[in-house]
Amino acid sequence: MTKGMRKDFQREIKLNFSRFLSITLIVVLGVAFFSGLRAAKPAMQASADKQYDSENLMDIRVAGTLGMTDKDVDALKKVDGGQDAEGTYEQDFLCDTGSSEAVTKVMSLNDGISLVRVSEGRFPQGYNECIADRSFLDATGYKIGDTVKLTTGTDEKVSKYLATDEFTIVGVGTTSMYMDSDRGSAAIGTGRINGFLIVPKQAFTMSCYTSVHITVKDAMALGCYSSDYTELISKVKDRINDIADRRCDIRYSEYKNETATYINDAKLKFEEEKDAAMGQLGDAYQQLLDAQAAIETGKAELASKKLEIQNAQDLINSNANTLVVSQSQIDSAKASLVEAEKKYKELESQVSDSAAEIERMQKELDDGKGSMSSDEYLQKSYNIIAAKATLQFYKTQLANTRNTIDNAKQQVAAAQTAVNNGGTALQDAQKKVNEAPAALEEAEKQIQDAQIELDRKNEEYEQAKQDLADELEAAQQKLEDSEDKILNVEKPTWYVLDRETIPSYTAYKSDTDGMGSIGSVFPVIFFLVAALVSLTTMTRMVEEQRTQIGTLKALGYTKGAIAAKYVLYALLATAIGSVLGVLLGESTIPLLTVNTYKLVYIGLHNTVVKPDVFDALLASLLAIICTTGATLAACYRVLSSSPALLMRPEAPKAGKRILLEKVGFIWKHLNFAQKAACRNLFRYKKRLFMTIAGVAGCMALLLVGFGLNDSIKSMTGNQFEKVWHFAGTAGINSEATRAEKRQSLAEVNTMNGVSEYLQTYRSMLYTDANGEEKTAYVVVPQDTSRMADYVNLSSRDGKNTYVMDDSGVIITEKLAKALNVSVGDTVTFKTSETGTATDPVKVAGIVENYMYHYIYMTPNVYKQLFNETASLNTIFIKTDGTVDDETLSKQLMDLSAINSVSMNSTTEKQISSVMNSLLFIVVILIVAAGLLAFVVLYNLNNINITERRRELATLKVLGFYNKELAFYVYRENIVLTIFGMIFGIVLGIILHTYVMSTIETDYIMFGKEMTALSYLASILLTVLFTAIVNFVMYFRLKKIDMVESLKSAE
Repeated sequence: MTKGMRKDFQREIKLNFSRFLSITLIVVLGVAFFSGLRAAKPAMQASADKQYDSENLMDIRVAGTLGMTDKDVDALKKVDGGQDAEGTYEQDFLCDTGSSEAVTKVMSLNDGISLVRVSEGRFPQGYNECIADRSFLDATGYKIGDTVKLTTGTDEKVSKYLATDEFTIVGVGTTSMYMDSDRGSAAIGTGRINGFLIVPKQAFTMSCYTSVHITVKDAMALGCYSSDYTELISKVKDRINDIADRRCDIRYSEYKNETATYINDAKLKFEEEKDAAMGQLGDAYQQLLDAQAAIETGKAELASKKLEIQNAQDLINSNANTLVVSQSQIDSAKASLVEAEKKYKELESQVSDSAAEIERMQKELDDGKGSMSSDEYLQKSYNIIAAKATLQFYKTQLANTRNTIDNAKQQVAAAQTAVNNGGTALQDAQKKVNEAPAALEEAEKQIQDAQIELDRKNEEYEQAKQDLADELEAAQQKLEDSEDKILNVEKPTWYVLDRETIPSYTAYKSDTDGMGSIGSVFPVIFFLVAALVSLTTMTRMVEEQRTQIGTLKALGYTKGAIAAKYVLYALLATAIGSVLGVLLGESTIPLLTVNTYKLVYIGLHNTVVKPDVFDALLASLLAIICTTGATLAACYRVLSSSPALLMRPEAPKAGKRILLEKVGFIWKHLNFAQKAACRNLFRYKKRLFMTIAGVAGCMALLLVGFGLNDSIKSMTGNQFEKVWHFAGTAGINSEATRAEKRQSLAEVNTMNGVSEYLQTYRSMLYTDANGEEKTAYVVVPQDTSRMADYVNLSSRDGKNTYVMDDSGVIITEKLAKALNVSVGDTVTFKTSETGTATDPVKVAGIVENYMYHYIYMTPNVYKQLFNETASLNTIFIKTDGTVDDETLSKQLMDLSAINSVSMNSTTEKQISSVMNSLLFIVVILIVAAGLLAFVVLYNLNNINITERRRELATLKVLGFYNKELAFYVYRENIVLTIFGMIFGIVLGIILHTYVMSTIETDYIMFGKEMTALSYLASILLTVLFTAIVNFVMYFRLKKIDMVESLKSAE
């Protein structure tokens, strides 16, 4: 470029700086959003990767059905490719908050893997100290320094798992295992975990680890969401699976040895407790017998006193002076005394024999109690107690006989004395008769009180006897059940899991994929619009300077030299715009994106924004191609003309009749300005198409932004209101007895807040068709006729409503798309990834669904496919709204046969929280559309005024006021804006459908509908941007110089 051309180039920039600035701004927007949106996904991934690396998050987690031992940890450390392994503990508990119970997951504080970050306070120093997460504190109201008390929520003791049930909170922390607000589900309390506590390992009393966390060599150097990382982890997982069977065999053998000792200890303890209980029962029975004997003795003494008093009274009644006692009567009494002594000796013999029999029975019980059932043991124990009672009866009879003998001896002596001393005996008899009433009354009262006490003790004994029988039977049954369960336990299985099983990890990955999909779609629109704007701008610039170009050609400048000025002009504007766009886009959009997602992923603390050189260069190259290509295209047409032709101004475009003029009844009613506006629209066709394209692009972006908002918000609404007509589900414990299940279901049926329920079988299956395999939930209702009351079995367009029958299965729409099947096709199922596939079954219907994959089939179809009856393990619950979901969950979890509860309201809140993070994209799109609309419309209107300066000046000369002149131009802009919005709506609908399909994950389907409010908002914003540009252009119109504009160009 010559010196003169360089000066001309510099002068061109100064004189037309607004044009230069418009190209720069459109490039800044295009490059910024291209590089920024494409850099957002890597920034999100790098931020999470740094977070995981800083906490040394496990790469692989191994869990065994019989726990993991230190030997397992050592074996896993030796696996080729593994770097380190560490055993961990975790268990769910209930924490009393005063007003409710919060489900709390207690985890061990690890030494080197899956570490914890403390944001407040300090790490635990004692076994009874803990770290709490913010969710736990919010749910319970506790704070640092408070002491929390834990319970198991079952009949188990906390000591089975922990050394103490009370922990003092000394810090607040987070872990990458739970980076978002979802803490998972539990089999106690409400079924949803409210938060977690982290305690030192020494606080756990469990004999085995819950799982083993493993890190992999060289994994930290790879991006955790990269294919290289996935491949590396997969190889190590395969090696772990190779040793799993051998380690499980070893663990099974160890478990058998451990349980044999445990069973023996349990049996010994049961026998000790049984003996102690029977001893206590025997003592109680002995006390009962003693009380009975005391009453019998009292009655005998009372009878003796009555007899003694009666004899005294008979003595008094007989004449004292004629008192004669026959010696023969005395001899008869002595003979009776001899008989009583004989009976006494017989009773002594019976007492001795009974004692020997009791000793024999006791020995037989002691020798055989280890092999007896609870009922046999109780029966023999009761026989011994009865024998002891008989013995005691004989002893009582023996004592009473002794008393009778003693009394008889006294009576014989008294009678003999009466014979010998009749007067003295009469006086003694009178004295006894006088004292008798008080003595007899006191004795009878004592016997009555003793009888009442005996009746009370007898009732207590019978109740204790029944309670003991029930307790021993229950304990015996529990011991036998535990023994059967332990002896019949299956060989353990290892579950080798990676980070994909961490819910927050996969949710975050899904969000990054969604951002990546958006980053690959929207920049295309910006660059298309940028190309159109650049083409229009540079075309106008070249056409304005056609006289100068003709002069340069006449002076001998080559086409290349002339075109170089304009290409360099566009190149410089593009280069500046590219640099600014890259700096702006890659420094702000990724940063804003990561910080926005931090509001959802509260455990994400790191922010990494790395410059992406490739995307920056790609964006810049595309921008240069668009602008310089447009410039070369504009130069090519002009430079093809001869110098003489170029040095003359281009003839104004001739006015032509338009189609509307042929519609007479409309055209006749238009005034001059309106007719001129209509003709001008088609007179400048390039401006017409450019303006419509620009407005349509802005309108489409706005519509996509608001449509994203509608689709995200409607997804949860559609799923939980339109598709699912139930309020929640409750899992039935497979180990519960039939009686427990019936009792629990009966209580559900009468529970406050529950209107009705439906029993179903629900499980996970592998579904195959056309070479594709997906996991899905199978649902088999007990009563298929009621299934439609709980789940909407209609297609999304509402044209088809299906009824469950034995002709096939009904699957959800997203699953059908993933498997590429339609109604009438066949699919197969497997219960495990390596299991045997079932016979093909026809797809009888495809229904609307937005979350996860579901398969609905009748019990007969299930039995036909799997050769077994579907066991009902889940109930779908409808509520009447009288009880809040949290209270209802607690009531359901209190039932013996219910082991989990999931309320839709809780799930909806969690999903909505995650989905709302995508609304940040809506803000970006609206801002981008606004900026793009303003730049495009401003540039096109500026060109329009520049091109028509002579025309507009002429109108001013003819007497048009500034406002009239402005409306002369505005009418055209308004019509073009209307047409642009119409095309923009069509383009927006197409683009929205494509975007929603792109950002969908394997298990989530978004709705494609947009609300009327979104259309209205997009239209109003487009009108607003147009109005702002028109307002700015008004001042440009006012500055048109009539004299200068009408000067001859020749």
